[in-house]
Amino acid sequence: MPNLDKIQTLTPREVDERITLLRRIVDDVTATWEDRERVRRSLNHFRREVAGSGSHEVTDTIRRLEEEEESLAGNLVALEQEVNQLGGIIKDPARGLVDFFSEIDGHLAYLSWKPGDDRVRFWHEIDDDHARLRLLPAEILDREIPDREIPAGADRQVAERQGADSDSRLDALEKDDLLAERLNRQEEESDTVQSDTVQSDTAQSDTVDSGVSPATTDESFDSDDEAS
Repeated sequence: MPNLDKIQTLTPREVDERITLLRRIVDDVTATWEDRERVRRSLNHFRREVAGSGSHEVTDTIRRLEEEEESLAGNLVALEQEVNQLGGIIKDPARGLVDFFSEIDGHLAYLSWKPGDDRVRFWHEIDDDHARLRLLPAEILDREIPDREIPAGADRQVAERQGADSDSRLDALEKDDLLAERLNRQEEESDTVQSDTVQSDTAQSDTVDSGVSPATTDESFDSDDEAS
């Protein structure tokens, strides 16, 4: 069992203070994990089913997939380090489960957090897995949720993620707004063209139904004026 004196332990409230930033990092963890699994499946397929063809195109594809898998694996390591800087340990990258060392009833244990939770609610013994989670005591569960702040001492690169992600999301929203505005404008222009076309067709239809063409009508008026 790890030595309690050499491990950074966190209270449930201290974990709560990290959740806003933790959630952003873990979102990247699960997305990167999914991407790596997708690349792995494609790579295994080419290695197993197609590699025997000896095609240069297949060889290049395998090399590209290997480089992509290596890059994604490196990204996962970097993300894991960011979680470690917040005091957490990624236990399941596919599901985004994170554990934090804590002290429960005077002994070392894990606090467990998963995406979607607004606070840490469960814990488990060091030697247990997530199948044996326990609900935190009522007096701890009833604690006030603190303001979401980046903990002091966090690495600058990790701390700046919140602002960078916010800017990135803002840029994406602005692009979406511009696209929506462009589509609406195109739709309005299309409706205007269709409306003008319908009015023109209606006018021509009324003229044909009356049996008199626009040219004939003009000539009739000119003839009447001369007779006068």
